[in-house]
Parts: sequence; C-alpha cells; structure tokens
Amino acid sequence: MGEPLLVPQKRPPNPPPKRRFLRGNKFLAKFYFRARFSFGMRLEESAFMANNIKRVHCARINSARNLL
Repeated sequence: MGEPLLVPQKRPPNPPPKRRFLRGNKFLAKFYFRARFSFGMRLEESAFMANNIKRVHCARINSARNLL
C-alpha cells in the first residue's frame, strides 16, 4: 500500500482555438460580419470590404495623430 492510488496525470494543453474567418481584432470582425450579413456578399468581397474599412480607420487615426 505504499504507492498512491491515483497518479496525477498531466492534461495535454488545449489546441489553440481556430479562427474561421478573419485573423484580426474584434473591431475588424464586427465590421466584417455587419458587412457580410447586411449585404449578403460573398466571403471574399466582404473580407475585402473589411480590409478597406480597417485601412480607412487607420488612416483616420494617423491623420488625427498628425494634427496633434
């Protein structure tokens, strides 16, 4: 009776969650899904649109930063 009854086993680490559509932040995903569901576009088109929105948004932030 010297050995323990239950040997604690290491659980394998969880696999990283799969991103189905876009890799990026939630801000971008929000626009992506809004564009996708409101216009019923194809995946590539709405991904392209989300990319444009992101680019415009970044440009807006940068220009505002330059004004300061």
